Amino acid sequence: MRDILWGAAIAVAVMLIIHSARSPSRRHGGPYPDPPQNAWFQEQAVGPSAAAPVVVKFGAEWCGPCRAMEKQLDEVAQTFASRVGIVRVDVDKHRDLAGHFDVSAIPHSFLMVDGKVVDDQVG
Repeated sequence: MRDILWGAAIAVAVMLIIHSARSPSRRHGGPYPDPPQNAWFQEQAVGPSAAAPVVVKFGAEWCGPCRAMEKQLDEVAQTFASRVGIVRVDVDKHRDLAGHFDVSAIPHSFLMVDGKVVDDQVG
């Protein structure tokens, strides 16, 4: 089971990256807003996305599906450390960011490249 989840996590990360490179005009939930001028978010997600794609996962401690993703996100972060960044945003602690990106269901992940959101995935 662990191997299946690990493989699925890698596949999702790779598909997001490939998808953004192949069809940048497609927007699942777009158009996406410009990143907010939140200092924490700028430092954790926007800045690093200039060097490598960053997956921003909105979730919460009380959310079972969000917790289920954590181990796989950790493994993806270790495996692709220099090629993909992972940022976790707790919607209870960062309500302003969740509101800015119109996050109404969690987990909700966004892919950022060069400081812009290029794709998203709910669930």
